[in-house]
Amino acid sequence: MSARAETRVRSAREVILKPLTRNAEYRRLPETIRQIEAAIDLSSHDLVARAQINVANDQAFLSPEALVFFVRRALAEHDGTTVADLMEVLIDRSLAPVAAGLKGFDEEERRDIIQTVLCRLTELLLADDDRSDFAQVRFWMVLKRIRLSACVEQRSFVARFDQLDEENDAAMACAPDGQLSPEEFAQLAEGLRALDPHLRRVFVMRHYQGWKIGPEPPDEEDPNDPSLAGYFGKSSRTIRNWLSKAEAALASFRRN
Repeated sequence: MSARAETRVRSAREVILKPLTRNAEYRRLPETIRQIEAAIDLSSHDLVARAQINVANDQAFLSPEALVFFVRRALAEHDGTTVADLMEVLIDRSLAPVAAGLKGFDEEERRDIIQTVLCRLTELLLADDDRSDFAQVRFWMVLKRIRLSACVEQRSFVARFDQLDEENDAAMACAPDGQLSPEEFAQLAEGLRALDPHLRRVFVMRHYQGWKIGPEPPDEEDPNDPSLAGYFGKSSRTIRNWLSKAEAALASFRRN
């Protein structure tokens, strides 16, 4: 390649590889820039194929930081297929590191945290503004911050469960919403107390305090009409799952 042609290629790449704008101190690492420049002229098919290489010492390996760049480029070009394919790769790479940092949580809590982290990561990377810029600098640090935030929220969520004990015990003496009579509820009181705390509390709040489950998606929640999903920071699907588990356990209690 002639010097003039090489200059034209370099200039074109400099235009495409725009500086990060979120913070004046954000700079892509030299290795990230090398990877981006090595793949910038690939077709979407070849780019996705290279993204699926997950061996860090492979010369064709693309780091998560480089993948975020290509996600953002595809997003700007309205190439939804490439965005979806690259996001799938990023999410697959993120699953194990997120799960590895969830010691001390039970299986259901782990699932909820992982779902929360992946949803927030997706929202961040697909945002309309430049808030995802740092993910092109230190992707794993961004992921760790999102995971830590979700873990703290989960711990607070569990603490709120504990604070609800007295409220729910009082609610057990209140008139139900018509699905259970006071006599039936009294017969099931022992069974309710044998349930896992989160199942018992959601069941009581639903059937005895009249809380609705909540909308899907949760951002459609009416702040003046709170729901179980909004109160506990869970999806309506999770709340329905809890209620189904509680009802199945209580049905078994009745039979026994």
